[in-house]
Amino acid sequence: MSGNCAICGEPIESGDKLIVSGKEHHRWCFQDQKVKNSPGPVKNAAGQCPICNQDVAPDDEKIIISGKEQHRRCYEESRVTSSPIARKPVAAICPLCNDEVTSSDDKLIISGKEHHRRCYEESRASTQTKVTRGPVASFCPICNEEVVAGDDKIIISGKEQHRRCYEEAKASSQPKVTRAATAAFCPLCGQEVVSGDEKIIIGGKDHHRRCYEENRAQNRPKSPRGRVTQTCSLCSEEITSSDEKIIIGGREQHRRCYEESKVQARPKSPRGRVVQTCSLCSEEISPSDEKIIIGGREQHRRCYEENKPQTQTRAKGPVAQICPLCQQEVVSGDDKVIIGGSEHHRRCYEESKPQAASRARGPVAAICPLCEQEVATGDDKIILGGKENHRRCYEESKPQAAAKARGPATPICPMCEQEVANGDDKIILGGKEHHRRCYEESKPQAAAKARGPSAPICPLCEQDVNTGDDKIILGGKEHHRRCYEESKPQAAAKARGPATPVCPLCEQDVVPSDDKIILGGKEHHRRCYEESKPQAQSRARGPVAAVCPLCDQEVAPSDDKIIIGGKEQHRRCYEENKPQAQVRTRGPVASVCPMCEQEVIPSDDKIIIGGREHHRRCYEESKPQQTETRRAVAILCPACGVDINSQEKIVVEGKEWHRVCYNYNDYARS
Repeated sequence: MSGNCAICGEPIESGDKLIVSGKEHHRWCFQDQKVKNSPGPVKNAAGQCPICNQDVAPDDEKIIISGKEQHRRCYEESRVTSSPIARKPVAAICPLCNDEVTSSDDKLIISGKEHHRRCYEESRASTQTKVTRGPVASFCPICNEEVVAGDDKIIISGKEQHRRCYEEAKASSQPKVTRAATAAFCPLCGQEVVSGDEKIIIGGKDHHRRCYEENRAQNRPKSPRGRVTQTCSLCSEEITSSDEKIIIGGREQHRRCYEESKVQARPKSPRGRVVQTCSLCSEEISPSDEKIIIGGREQHRRCYEENKPQTQTRAKGPVAQICPLCQQEVVSGDDKVIIGGSEHHRRCYEESKPQAASRARGPVAAICPLCEQEVATGDDKIILGGKENHRRCYEESKPQAAAKARGPATPICPMCEQEVANGDDKIILGGKEHHRRCYEESKPQAAAKARGPSAPICPLCEQDVNTGDDKIILGGKEHHRRCYEESKPQAAAKARGPATPVCPLCEQDVVPSDDKIILGGKEHHRRCYEESKPQAQSRARGPVAAVCPLCDQEVAPSDDKIIIGGKEQHRRCYEENKPQAQVRTRGPVASVCPMCEQEVIPSDDKIIIGGREHHRRCYEESKPQQTETRRAVAILCPACGVDINSQEKIVVEGKEWHRVCYNYNDYARS
């Protein structure tokens, strides 16, 4: 079965189709759409400052932020005004001395961070001084002993090793460690982590996995509604939406805690001079100590040498990656994305994008996608797919979703609203089953709407029917009157047989001298037809009063109303029904048959119509009543628009026709 084009809706032959994003397109439709959606040429290629919207001239003092040029003065002014602490901008910290880099200091930017020039020069001088004393000693990674110039050595992966160590390690397939391995202790339970234990490395320290899992479950506070809350990693207090916060290393902290921790972490000597501390032992590094700079931080060389075997031992075991958004472990089988060198769960990253965008734009009112009403701050809500939903709307929609998931229900054709049986010739459009005949009949109308207004074609001569032509409408199609008059003898003879024509409106003979019109293959007095037109139109259209589905009363135009799910409801009924809906969301909602208003239990023989469960017996009993109701309403012939008498009708494809009109249409189609 060939599919339909996602752009024009027409069937696609197998030779000229293109599949884009899982949808089939005509190749030419896709090319035309691509041309229409392609961006035009950039009219203004000159760089503009996004703050003041003025051109950035070549001689202006400028700065590039996120690939866009900005005036430096605009950038400096915006930093002061946009800072959460408007009193002064956040000061840059030199990573070598941990002191503030003011605007008047002689500074240097290394790897995107501001350094005091004097600190940078001193660190270079100390490094060069060590180099002038002699070449840096290489250490064998197997025995951790120095490899001197006279040793028999071999270079593996750019590192020098003793040849004897390499040969011994190759024979035993185990690296030789001359120093005794330091026992690792779990910081949570204080017990030793032996080689056979299941462990995880967090922050460079070995933890028992069971201790880590238990501690993570205990330290995850929850709000009264069951929502996971964010806590400050410094003071362990909850971070509310109104708190001023900062994200460090993927974790949220109170800004006040962060500022206090920076002051406390910056030790000073009695004279006020900033002192350097070793990042491994946290002891002061005096000028006489032998030190080494790793990652811009000074360390005692003895601490560095003692820490090397532990680092190498830990490198052999798998280090668990932690998602900085949900603080859960990222295992090898998870769908993940790497942002800023850290692995994130893809679902966490996708859910955080709308929140990050909304924080950048400012607070935007969330809209529930189920009822299309605003989700206020105090409403009971749930987040699904990154969107906030009213919890009551979600609970009410679950039975319908569960009904779809439970099994196939009897599908209803959305065009004729009749059941689509298993043996019917059907087509699936938009996930819904349609009768193929209904779809084929609707195609010309859909194509006409897609193309726009065009000149109608006479089906008899296949020529355009212009506005000024003498025309007649038969079966919803315009004909030239002359073409119709020429074809009339054959059609009339075939439809009526040799008999005097009778006007179906007044039931009087139509003589040749009468002013007449032929509709649906039958001759009518023109005066009868003109008199019947207003009545037929009023019956066909008829003002349908909207009915509130909650109280079953008419919704007048002047009533205060609200539209839920495409249906008008009294606002008072909706407000009164809300508490009941919230009560229903606390537990499973029992399905109620809309015909007998009795509960539909799981063991009942049921059928789903329009997303609602019905007792099958109620549905079967209501079908004759629906038929009688339809018969009580005036039924109009689709060809001539006149009431159908029960003695002269024919039912074809679920529609009732005058027999003569249908025979004429069948003749015209042939």
